[in-house]
Amino acid sequence: MPYPSIPESFRAMDVLRNANLLEQMGKRICHLEVGQPRYPMPPILLQELASRQHDLDIHGYTSAWGRDEFKKAIGSLYQSEFGLDISHDKIAATTGSSAAFQMLFQWGACLGKCLALTNPGYPAYRNIAQAVGLSTTPITLQEDQFELRLKEVEEAFSQQPFDMLLVANPSNPTGGFTSYVEMKRISNFCASHGILLISDEIYGSLVHDGQAFTLAGEGDHVVVVNSFSKSFGMPGWRIGWVLAPSFMLASLEPFAQNFHICPPTISQIAGELAVAHRDQFAGLIGHMARNREIMLRGLRACPQIFFCPPSGAFYVYARLLDHPLANDSMALSKALLEQVGVALTPGIDFDPIRGQQWFRMSYAGNINDVEEGVSLLTNWIDTASRENYF
Repeated sequence: MPYPSIPESFRAMDVLRNANLLEQMGKRICHLEVGQPRYPMPPILLQELASRQHDLDIHGYTSAWGRDEFKKAIGSLYQSEFGLDISHDKIAATTGSSAAFQMLFQWGACLGKCLALTNPGYPAYRNIAQAVGLSTTPITLQEDQFELRLKEVEEAFSQQPFDMLLVANPSNPTGGFTSYVEMKRISNFCASHGILLISDEIYGSLVHDGQAFTLAGEGDHVVVVNSFSKSFGMPGWRIGWVLAPSFMLASLEPFAQNFHICPPTISQIAGELAVAHRDQFAGLIGHMARNREIMLRGLRACPQIFFCPPSGAFYVYARLLDHPLANDSMALSKALLEQVGVALTPGIDFDPIRGQQWFRMSYAGNINDVEEGVSLLTNWIDTASRENYF
């Protein structure tokens, strides 16, 4: 079992910090670095929330796992979207999905478990595991569509048995999407081998090619993590949820009580209202689809960029062909930010082995950033010489 240690930095946030500093100095920045939807909150939601500002309950604690009203709202969401009846004792509010991963990983570390993570994958998984001393083992995804398949899970398990498997579907950073049929096979493998399957469904409703689904209800070996950050465009509210067997939530509750006390009450209420008015968020999907087409059209016009079109989420994972910085994603990210004002995330953030050859772009932001950012990127690739980089 590894010792807890100070985690690596979250490089996407490093880029955001540096980009914000340049903006404060008056430089125009096209933000393609973070997965932050830039979509207006429905006015009716804000009005109803404002009408409750004098309610004393909104300023107080809730139970560690959240308000009953919040659990009821999440239950209604799964009933309407997937036809599932989920008992409220299997629903828990969390301070964003990050808090859920922190608690699950701390729980796993306390029990000496090993967690399997995909490469490439969301860097905070790896960094949180490092911070709490949870052992991890990689599952390397193939560079065709970066879709997780059962054979890759089996191969990784044969080389290093693991007790926990985390799957983000659709995935960050690649937008790869594993079908329900394949995920069902992976779920069955986990059930037969005593593996806890953690299904990160934060991008679950943002599917471009395929049918959205959930693993909720698949069995007691599955824990579902989700939040309002992406599908509802509410990342700053820091509110999410976990679906898990009641005995699992009982084991996790002391972590919730001691780490977070409770999720922000006002954010829970905002989540309840978002579910009640979810029809008001329908335009968010169209916004992402338009931005996706703009980004893909621009990238396809540049033969020096290789990428796999994303099937879901709102990212494009790409690499340069025949370019001096093709194997140095950190230097590439720095040069683009400083020289032309394009902020993107170096691939080393997502894959410590192959990531130097890749970079990630988000099309979650406003349409001007996406259109101008891709144009600046492709023009820079076409015209820049090596002497300009340093």
